[in-house]
Amino acid sequence: MSSPYRPPTDVGGTYIKNELGQFEKRVDFRSRPEEYDQETRPNVPLGQLYTDEQFPLSVAMGNRYNRDKLEWKRPPEFARNPCLFSKGTARYDIGQGSIGTCWFLASVANVADNRILLKRIIPKDSYPVGTSEYDGIFHCRFWRFGVWDDVFIDDYLPIIYGNQIYSARSNTDPNEMWVPLLEKAFARLYGSYTEVSGGSASDSYMALTGGVPEDINLKELTIEPEQLHTRVRNALSSGAAVTCSTSDEFERQHGLLGSHVYTLNGAVTVRGTRLFRLRNPWGSTEWTGPYSDGSEEWKRIERYVDAPNRDDGEFYISLDYVLYFFSSLTICNITPDFDRDGSPDSLKYCTCLYGQWQGEETGGFRNKINNPKFQFEVCEQSVQEDGKVPFVVQIIQRTLKRKARKLTIRADLYRVLETESTDLLVLQEEGIPSENNLYQGNTQTSFRFTLRPGKYVCIPSTGREGQEWDFMLRLYSAGPLRDIKKIDSKKMTVMTCSGVGIDKYNHTKCLTGRWTAGSNAGGQISHRTFHINPQIKINVSKNQWMRFQLLTDSEKPTYPIGFMLFKLGNSVAPVDQNWLYRKYDDAVKTTEGRNGSFIMGSLASAKYYLRAGSYLCLLHMDDPNTEKPFALVVRSYSPLRNVETYQMQ
Repeated sequence: MSSPYRPPTDVGGTYIKNELGQFEKRVDFRSRPEEYDQETRPNVPLGQLYTDEQFPLSVAMGNRYNRDKLEWKRPPEFARNPCLFSKGTARYDIGQGSIGTCWFLASVANVADNRILLKRIIPKDSYPVGTSEYDGIFHCRFWRFGVWDDVFIDDYLPIIYGNQIYSARSNTDPNEMWVPLLEKAFARLYGSYTEVSGGSASDSYMALTGGVPEDINLKELTIEPEQLHTRVRNALSSGAAVTCSTSDEFERQHGLLGSHVYTLNGAVTVRGTRLFRLRNPWGSTEWTGPYSDGSEEWKRIERYVDAPNRDDGEFYISLDYVLYFFSSLTICNITPDFDRDGSPDSLKYCTCLYGQWQGEETGGFRNKINNPKFQFEVCEQSVQEDGKVPFVVQIIQRTLKRKARKLTIRADLYRVLETESTDLLVLQEEGIPSENNLYQGNTQTSFRFTLRPGKYVCIPSTGREGQEWDFMLRLYSAGPLRDIKKIDSKKMTVMTCSGVGIDKYNHTKCLTGRWTAGSNAGGQISHRTFHINPQIKINVSKNQWMRFQLLTDSEKPTYPIGFMLFKLGNSVAPVDQNWLYRKYDDAVKTTEGRNGSFIMGSLASAKYYLRAGSYLCLLHMDDPNTEKPFALVVRSYSPLRNVETYQMQ
């Protein structure tokens, strides 16, 4: 039996170093934390063997139970000297049976060569068969939604023809049981072997490593093939796991299987030829084209590479043929490969945030701000030698049934422009790289950002509004994150401004306030109260291009908003009604020749070329005595000093 999902313990803001050298911090922001009972190894009476009554052969095999003549037997009943491991573990141990778990077993083959990862999955003494401790139990762990979930199963295996394992098996020793028992435990975790028949390597890598898998579409490759080969070679040398998949159109062509996942465990360049080493999880049936076992091509390179010469499922194939016959490639790193060169990066701090789309926080794509919002601060410690801050956001949706339809998900990152107000949050979109710009219906997906120190807000969303579900964010950074909190939309007004075209500006100034009826809501110039609107004095030290953005919230009722810019000269702010009427026609023109900006909506924007001097920016709505919060964002090449807000008394 498997223990139910266990939410992680809030470690109180402390980063804890794990055995892989990562620093992890977990915080649960969900409003409905689940109750759970942590399962331990079942208690079996002395002299008896454990039987999982909830997972008999009929449940485990589903429709195969009536179709094939299968028996449920323990290893001592069909193997001469059963053991968990015979001579350690290696990728050659993996032999796929009659269950469609190539996607899982190809990943297991990667893990089999990594002792540290395998010890996480199969703890010491997890199956003491052949000793006095043997009680019929196999114990392993799978990473599931942020925790390593313990799974306890009995050791009955599906047998056909009296003594042949129907499911996965060891391909090196018929007495070795770790492969079929691990596959059964994975099936038990999700309900049956049928539930784990067919899947993606990304999901299996998540379960086996808790890492960050990335799928590469080989049919829409965005880099040069040689760069892909180098990336894979670097990834393998740094301990990453790699698989590649064929499409069904190439079934049995040159020995390849259609819709099949292969382990990729080697990448070499020999006399100008780039080769990949692949392994079929069947443990047999190999590529028969160029550079296959015994082919003519080996005569010119066999002194540089040991030529494969037996049907063990492992073979070499050139890069060109991989790109032709294979549709996708999956690389899984324990920490993200930010620059996509295959080598490990310095993002060793992982902050895990748990949340849920629920109630009013289910805005979907159309109302993205109406989703859960998490604020954090990136500190100077995360800055790299090039002055940049690499940052990766991985979003994971909870999966109870593996084959259940998944939501389309995405995570967006915004920079916090206003930090002083307690009831107003002003955000700027940082901009997600174009290749990550779509909602994806996967269990997990990752987004790369290049940041600078400061405060940010991450907003995860689903493709459609109203969808409720649990999610997990993993924020990877080179240093610890600070001031992590969830934003309460009921207590805080959130405004966003576009980040398009702002890269050339070095400095940003944000001022906030509120138009209040009877105080500073003066309306347009046609009203005699125009002068009581908020007035902001700005000192420009150098001639430069500048961009002004006036924001307000999108809550109804909505009103027209706008601003005008005046050269102060020798005048002193605040200015009165007479001054504004005299200077109205002399207002500074925008680069488009307009007399300021005035629109119906939540964002008014204008670009100016301003000469050195003092200016006054007046913010207004259409009618007096209307109320709204506002924020003015001013972007410039050189820093602005002595920016002050005034109001006529």
